[in-house]
Amino acid sequence: MSHYANSFLKDVQHIHDAESLIRPQIGWFLDYQPTPEEALSSSPGSVKPTFFGRIYQDTLELGTTSIPLLFLKYSPVYPYSGLPARLVWWKALGVAMIGSQQGFHELDIHGAIHVVLRADTLEPFGVLLAQHNHHRSYLTPVDFPWPADNRVRVAVAAMSNEPYLILPGHTEHYTRTIGNPFDLAYLFGHTDEPPTSSAFDRVPDPDGDSAVEVVMNLDLLPLDDPLYTSQILLGERKETWGFWYVREMSGPLGMDFYTIPALKNLADLMAFWYVDPDDETFFKLAREHMRSFQELNVAPILTHQRARLRDRLEMFGLP
Repeated sequence: MSHYANSFLKDVQHIHDAESLIRPQIGWFLDYQPTPEEALSSSPGSVKPTFFGRIYQDTLELGTTSIPLLFLKYSPVYPYSGLPARLVWWKALGVAMIGSQQGFHELDIHGAIHVVLRADTLEPFGVLLAQHNHHRSYLTPVDFPWPADNRVRVAVAAMSNEPYLILPGHTEHYTRTIGNPFDLAYLFGHTDEPPTSSAFDRVPDPDGDSAVEVVMNLDLLPLDDPLYTSQILLGERKETWGFWYVREMSGPLGMDFYTIPALKNLADLMAFWYVDPDDETFFKLAREHMRSFQELNVAPILTHQRARLRDRLEMFGLP
């Protein structure tokens, strides 16, 4: 998709401007319209599916090697966010008592597809997918062949709206997901012991009967648009039964707030989430340094992950 890079570069430059952010206020939210109920009852013809695009520039530091990168970020906007398609019975019962599994909260904007190019050559480098509580990184041609038509194929999970890269041999399947971002060992298959937050996404077969190809529009927003920068909720601040505030059922912050501050640089984000399920060192470091949001230090993990990514590139003779 290198031809997109040139058009993006003419119009977009990413700037972190703290003064442009909408500041957090207790109890405040921007009331996104339509509501999940209205969106669920609307006809497909009334919807204009749109990606909001931005380009980010960053440098991947791999010891003595530096790789300049362009991240073409495509952010879809869903009027509601559902939960994973397969929940254990007691979770499904609890959800039914307080809300809807298909429209759990207003506005879903933190899922994103980043097409990653080398900035010096505009050659494809990989894909970074943002999912609700984690990310996934893929390198080309290390992990998947780059499509001849430059169209990276992505399947969107039923209900949860999570993006998944379509790899060779892809068929409809259920895959692990987590509600707690610290349950990484289960997410990536390092352990089979399911945590309390576990569930399963249903990922459709793009060539099967259960999937529909969606033609998306591409649009750009001002750099300080609240959809990106808002620090108050975008969508209803949900109070179940009128008095119990449920953060997970309330709308999200702006699209910029889809990772922890220590990984706001996209090259670091891509390196961190290039996870090998058999890498015991990674999961040991994660257990030691990612206990909670109050006990979080990604620096030693990031150092390890950069070295792993460098080794993988060198195995394929890539700089």
